Amino acid sequence: MQTSLIFRTAIAVCLIALNIATLTKNYDISDGLLEILFKNWLDRNDRDYGSFAEYKQRMTIFKENYIQVHKLNEVFGHDMTFELNKFADLTEDEFRNTILMRPQAPPIHSQSRYMKTPAVGDLPDSFDWRDHDAVTAVKDQGEKRKKKDLLKGQADCGVYGGWPFLSFQYLMKQGGIESESTYPYCAGLKKSCEPCNAPGYNKTLCGPPIPFCYIKDSCESKLDSNQFVPDLKVVDWKAIDEDETNIAAALMSTGPLSVALNAELLQFYHKGIFNPVFCNPKNLDHAVLLVGWGKEGSKPYWIVKNSWGVSWGEHGYFRILRGKGTCGINTQVTTAILG
Repeated sequence: MQTSLIFRTAIAVCLIALNIATLTKNYDISDGLLEILFKNWLDRNDRDYGSFAEYKQRMTIFKENYIQVHKLNEVFGHDMTFELNKFADLTEDEFRNTILMRPQAPPIHSQSRYMKTPAVGDLPDSFDWRDHDAVTAVKDQGEKRKKKDLLKGQADCGVYGGWPFLSFQYLMKQGGIESESTYPYCAGLKKSCEPCNAPGYNKTLCGPPIPFCYIKDSCESKLDSNQFVPDLKVVDWKAIDEDETNIAAALMSTGPLSVALNAELLQFYHKGIFNPVFCNPKNLDHAVLLVGWGKEGSKPYWIVKNSWGVSWGEHGYFRILRGKGTCGINTQVTTAILG
């Protein structure tokens, strides 16, 4: 049965790839129109390249992505749409290397770490923590080398990213949480820090740093226990099993949940219910925040807060198919216990 499933999946992927590869009608554009579109995109996204050679290189990549986005919309446009967003001058490899974490399989936790499924009765068809003022504004992690997760209460790993549960462990050891006003996020944003060790950086929890760091580009914020928010600390953390009904129950009873997924195909996502034909659920490379769920027609979905700014996706959020383990969205669900 497993072999048959793999075979069917491989056929589906090949068919989609063939369709995308052969949809060439009317998508090529003249050099003049390309330059107009690219310059308009540059103005909207505040890009500034170091040389004319790089400008030409990025415009070539932009053209390739222009064609790819149109093909994706022709294949998938009924359920989800794609656009030339802020990542339109990046190749697939550059997007993976500058925005996402290194792909990793979901960590295995001990049985004692898992939360007992809350008894919440019948779950409603939809629920959204944004309607209860429990979700902060969408932020932008920046585009320097590796990402930093911007979940509420996230430990500072700079732009290297990491598993949310390791951040919870970091905060438990740290003994408190500073407010954003006293300990702002600065790494990875344009004209700010290079990808150096952040003030709260921990090699064990955050992974190895790059081998250089220019002092003039380092963050100015310093961890100060005297600035901890009174009576707010992480005292423990729990994992939730992969059953998506249990995840919904935990979400409704405890608050927004930290989740991870394979986000490679989200580069040009614009709107709709994200449900790619194939997305490896064992290669997790991005951590996000699960804030609710709903249903559109017959399709159930999760509502997910991202960290790529409000111009991306559905005002900084995306919806993803619920109930099928899409892209591994259900394989690494955790929450902090505050005390």
